[in-house]
Amino acid sequence: MAPSQEPALAGVKPPPATLISLIEVHALQVLLFTGRQPDPRTGQAGKNLDFAQHNIEMLEMLKEKTQGNRTDAETRALDQYLNLARLAYVEAVKESETDDTTQE
Repeated sequence: MAPSQEPALAGVKPPPATLISLIEVHALQVLLFTGRQPDPRTGQAGKNLDFAQHNIEMLEMLKEKTQGNRTDAETRALDQYLNLARLAYVEAVKESETDDTTQE
């Protein structure tokens, strides 16, 4: 018996398994956990900076472990997404600090 699928995903094929796809998954997680991207299930933005940091660390680990084995396009994508993720994290931390001081 085939596993059931969500109606919205029926007939949709996943993207190819590539390094860039893996990088994009972790970068999107950072955007979700910093509140920059709403949760697709709820439409609400939320923050979990610990999980955002974890996904940044995963991108950093990928950069280290794949050094010398990436194409130019993969290197550019990794650098760009890592910079985007770090910027989103720093902005989210600043917002959280501002929120904490206004509540005191």
